[in-house]
Amino acid sequence: TARTTFLVKDVNSQAVAGSWSASGDDRLVFTPGALLLDGSYTVDVQIEDNFGNRSASVRFRFTLDTTLPPVPQISELPPTTHSVNQVVYGVKEAYARIFLNGVEVVGPTADTLWQCTVRLESGMNTLLFMAVDRAGNQSPALTVQIVYDDIAPPAVDTLKVNGNGIGTTVTLDWTQYNESAHGDVTSYRIYVETFPFNDVTGLTPLATVSA
Repeated sequence: TARTTFLVKDVNSQAVAGSWSASGDDRLVFTPGALLLDGSYTVDVQIEDNFGNRSASVRFRFTLDTTLPPVPQISELPPTTHSVNQVVYGVKEAYARIFLNGVEVVGPTADTLWQCTVRLESGMNTLLFMAVDRAGNQSPALTVQIVYDDIAPPAVDTLKVNGNGIGTTVTLDWTQYNESAHGDVTSYRIYVETFPFNDVTGLTPLATVSA
């Protein structure tokens, strides 16, 4: 009957104390005498028959990694956007994968810089980013929120026009318009044409006034 010898060594080539036991017909389990520390290990395997003949030693390597990867970092996002697609740029540990809301968006690349494009839903979007390293360790989640505003503000229905003067100018007044009703009015566009219109598609504003 052939005899198999096994030897486990740590990164310093020191033998790791422990015991071997059979698990089924074709599996051996090594139980270390003490908890293994993170690092690289080798397992040397050699078979010897009843006449003392030994096979060549075969070496296997494995790395124990129980350290959580760092939380992925991202560039600051605007609190509100009018674009349905938001590009997110970030930094990660080499070979870590990036998950967004449980879905992998960046593979295990050697690059530490990454980016992905997120398609937003109308209203508040909560984005949870996590990193998972090659050993399967999962980082804590980074949570960011961004509002996708695809709702136009109400029409200006308080416009007053005063044509008194020299006859070539008019004064426009919409100071009674309630900007707070929409919450994020940034400017007003003024269109002037020589014909009646109710659609500004294709028209160029004469002026833009900040809110």
